[in-house]
Amino acid sequence: MLLVAGVWRVGTVPVAVAVAAGLLAGVASARPPTPVPAAGRLVVEGRVGTDPVAGRVVVRAGAAFSVTGPVEGLAVGDTVRVAGSFRPRPHRVGRTAVVGELAAVEVIRLRGSGDPALWIGNLVRRRVGAVFGGGRDDDALLRGFLVGDTTGLDPVSHDELRRAGLVHLVAVSGSNVALFLTGWWIVTYPLAVRPRTRAVVGLVGLAVFAAATRWEPSVLRASTMAAVVLVFPVLGAVVDAWAALGIAVGILVLAAPDLTGSVGFQLSVAATAGVLAGAVPGSGGPVRRWVVAALRTSLAAQVAVAPILLWRFGTVPLLAPVANLVAVPVAAVGTVLGALAALGGFPPLVAVARVPARLVLELASAAASWPQLDPVQAAGVGILLLAWRIPGCRPLVVGGLVGLAVVGLLGGPAPPPVPEVVFLDVGQGDAVLLVDPEGTVVAVDGGADPVRWHRALLRRGIGRIDLLVATHGDLDHVGGLAGVFGRREIGRLWYPEHPELGPTLEALVADARALGVAAEPAPVGATVRVGRFRIEVLGPRRRYRSQNDGSVVLLVSVEETSVLLAGDVEAVAQRELPPVHPDVLLVPHHGAETSDLEWLAATVGRRAVISVGAENPYGHPGPEVVARLLDAGAAVSLTSRDGDVAFALDS
Repeated sequence: MLLVAGVWRVGTVPVAVAVAAGLLAGVASARPPTPVPAAGRLVVEGRVGTDPVAGRVVVRAGAAFSVTGPVEGLAVGDTVRVAGSFRPRPHRVGRTAVVGELAAVEVIRLRGSGDPALWIGNLVRRRVGAVFGGGRDDDALLRGFLVGDTTGLDPVSHDELRRAGLVHLVAVSGSNVALFLTGWWIVTYPLAVRPRTRAVVGLVGLAVFAAATRWEPSVLRASTMAAVVLVFPVLGAVVDAWAALGIAVGILVLAAPDLTGSVGFQLSVAATAGVLAGAVPGSGGPVRRWVVAALRTSLAAQVAVAPILLWRFGTVPLLAPVANLVAVPVAAVGTVLGALAALGGFPPLVAVARVPARLVLELASAAASWPQLDPVQAAGVGILLLAWRIPGCRPLVVGGLVGLAVVGLLGGPAPPPVPEVVFLDVGQGDAVLLVDPEGTVVAVDGGADPVRWHRALLRRGIGRIDLLVATHGDLDHVGGLAGVFGRREIGRLWYPEHPELGPTLEALVADARALGVAAEPAPVGATVRVGRFRIEVLGPRRRYRSQNDGSVVLLVSVEETSVLLAGDVEAVAQRELPPVHPDVLLVPHHGAETSDLEWLAATVGRRAVISVGAENPYGHPGPEVVARLLDAGAAVSLTSRDGDVAFALDS
């Protein structure tokens, strides 16, 4: 439809040329499927298609292979010979469909890329990475601003940007292309004086920028639009922004039909259409005009992308236009300063460039807890916005939107009326919250995924954590706690006294101590009161060979009601625990058949909870474990089936 609109506004001849080019590209890219090699030793020679991330690249050699091994130092476009063990497993790495995993024992770089644009793009990307490669979140965000590289951005920060409606800031698009072309033309000024040579130089610059940003869907959309604006006037056709968008989308879809399934492409096209629809000049003084135009443009973009966000993620941020009003100019300043710092490499300029990036991250962190609309609520807001076109309804619209915002901001989750324990649904792993009416919070483990644990805390309105307990070092218990000490106020940390905590838990303890948080082994045998909770530390009773048996074991009581949190203890440690009969039992080790069934039957009370991920590869929970719990008369809850499971600890 957008392509048809472009034809209508520009004329048929130039568009026919563009469509023909798109069709030819689409036909050229249509190849029969490549046979999948058999499992076993394999040697392939091909081109690197992705940057190394966590020791992995994609190599295209007829088929595309996910290659792990000695791949650091490779660049996109390099030709390599890879020898290793191949395991067929069709899946996707990013946007690339691969036929399987190639565990490389040898990777030989034969030659670099012969594409000048890709060579320069790689140079730009390496330069940005060298200047802003310090492992800081603000550095990672600046890399996102400049070349769309978000691999080093903390996953929770990335999720906060999305929840705040600001994730588009790291999806390099139109404004970034404009900034890059401006700088490119300044550098190439002697070649870009005449319109035709300026168009050619601009096209080369767009190719370089697309290569530097790794052909992200939003970059392809913005670059193709810019190319249309550069080329069509040379062909004698004048295009406006709507026509450029329509023609660009048509060319891209014809050349690469799989783009239609990319959420990045969908959001980029929708947001651009919204921006164009909302770009209506305002009235009044300069400041008022700027504020009104910025709000209108941001609101129009958010309305345009709302259906896609609801479809893909289930929610849409209500106050995203407000967040964007502040964040977009700050990010633009950060992008310009970051580009200058990358060119010059002066440490003071690098430090200055980090300031706006840090401000954007702080804003996203605050706005992540702002109201999120589900589809029904979003439909209600949509009706209010439609009513704005009726002059007499405008006060009602303003009142309704302000009321929604106030209720959302002030009406968040309150502490429970009685102490409660909540077993959070964080997938395959354990994460438990103990919360009392005064707002005291004890958190025990955090699952494997920092984003899922962070979202769970947002759902529950959790800010400060008075006591954080890491039962042991397995990733499915402490992986979700990564970075927590830089984000939340933590009173103290308990961990097991074990000579080998594992890299994730060791890093967690180091972070706590670096920030002055009290971090100490859980005091086995002691009873500690935290808020209304009486916490007895029952284990580990001694040093065990198994880290699972060395888990911290807690019996938490409120008056006569108790809950046993036993980490991943297995049969050996279970038999050495003192006999207890809690009202609620968190079944050890996610219900694995490593428990002593007699201990389970003797220990479980009225309720048992198994914290487990749906269709996990471990077969948890074991059928015999569930059967023994049911035979003992316990009501069994599974987080994979029931979501968050909460029990009041008042009776």
